[in-house]
Amino acid sequence: MRNSGLFYQSALVLLVVAVPLGAGSEDLGLDEAIWLESFSYSTVIEIEVFEDQTYDLVTGTLQRTRGEVNPEDSRRLQGDVVKATYAIDQEFSGSEVYEFYREQIVSNEHRILFECSGRACGSSNYWANDIFGKRSLYGPVMNQFYIAARGSSSDDYVSLYIITRGNKKVYAYIETVKDLEGASPSDGRSMLSKALAQGSVILPNIQFTNSHELSETADVMPLFEFLRDNPSVSVYLVAHLADEDLSESGLMLASTKRAEALALELVALGLEPERIFARGVGPLAPSCYGKICKNRVEMVVRN
Repeated sequence: MRNSGLFYQSALVLLVVAVPLGAGSEDLGLDEAIWLESFSYSTVIEIEVFEDQTYDLVTGTLQRTRGEVNPEDSRRLQGDVVKATYAIDQEFSGSEVYEFYREQIVSNEHRILFECSGRACGSSNYWANDIFGKRSLYGPVMNQFYIAARGSSSDDYVSLYIITRGNKKVYAYIETVKDLEGASPSDGRSMLSKALAQGSVILPNIQFTNSHELSETADVMPLFEFLRDNPSVSVYLVAHLADEDLSESGLMLASTKRAEALALELVALGLEPERIFARGVGPLAPSCYGKICKNRVEMVVRN
């Protein structure tokens, strides 16, 4: 996963140093950018706003494989991203700050996709440098907390990372995403309907684990409901995979496994297997459109 590099393209960055919250914070538009109420004794360090970006939401522990840091699971989104970094008054602990924000996330009816603390999150260095691209967020591994959640409206996501550095400074880092590709199941089905006219479409919210099984966070219901409501339609599910450290044949096999895993899930939900054809093309069809490149699954209308 290399999400931080994607965001430094076409971004509006607001650098705010030592502005206590409650003293002019309304002028920064914080209430609109970050819906979470800020911790009372905190200072805004930086706010970054990115429009229509491909974003990978971490929903699993981080690990380094073949020299690259990747989460055990993630969810790919396409939308508007806001990032905010806060410094917390040192009389408060990281756990107090985490519980303050977590309570808001839960009370706002967000569904927790993943959360961890301490060693269960993996290396703090991975989070700070490989995921967020913020060296200031690096600290002792036992002093970290992370949570990722999805809103009840299904189109807004939030992630929160809390770290207490070795010098006892506490930072809260928040990312919010307004997903433009899968705002609701009905919107998802509407998007899939475009395939009937244009022949194919990239499937939203379909993720896989590192072993190429369908992720628990994958949302197959819009696809299932679209095919259920169009019984005369047969489709190819074409999986693309290019950025794994595998040979060409390995990428072909892995992408085929992904397509087959999705097909099996649809059959398990009640679709006729003869309507679904799973294919994996590995790195052999590198076209990029809709700002989703390399790893994706496309639905191609067969008839």
